[in-house]
Amino acid sequence: MKVELHCHTKLHSACSRISPPDMVAMAEACGYDVLYLTDHGKIWSERELAGVREWTTTLTVLPGIEIQVSQGTDILVLGAADPVYERLISPSDIFAQACADGCLTVVAHPFRWVDELPDYCRLADAIEVRTCNHPREDAADKARAYAEKHNLAPVY
Repeated sequence: MKVELHCHTKLHSACSRISPPDMVAMAEACGYDVLYLTDHGKIWSERELAGVREWTTTLTVLPGIEIQVSQGTDILVLGAADPVYERLISPSDIFAQACADGCLTVVAHPFRWVDELPDYCRLADAIEVRTCNHPREDAADKARAYAEKHNLAPVY
């Protein structure tokens, strides 16, 4: 099963230039089975998700969010559907809410802007090891070592 855990659309994330229908088409063309929409600071409403799901017959589209916790550190919450996540800024609140909701947490693009991760990153379920946001080998090596040291799932 091929799963995209971290993607943004121009509908909700200023850093993206791709429309939701184009994102779905691209994910299908690349052979993905599941697509998490993890726009910055924004939860997709059930109505919006239903609209996106109408564009595909093969792709499972799921909600999520990327939350900036501190300068240089972002957390993905996979499965997040409650707008309460849009107001969370404290790492302890984010991890507590995700745990209560049964959502998975991922440290997004670690070591892109910082040389060391804050201690709370150990609470995540996974860490991005390779991503288009940090294609540098040294960042991937650091993320891989962090995953091993803290028993986090390495994701790509």
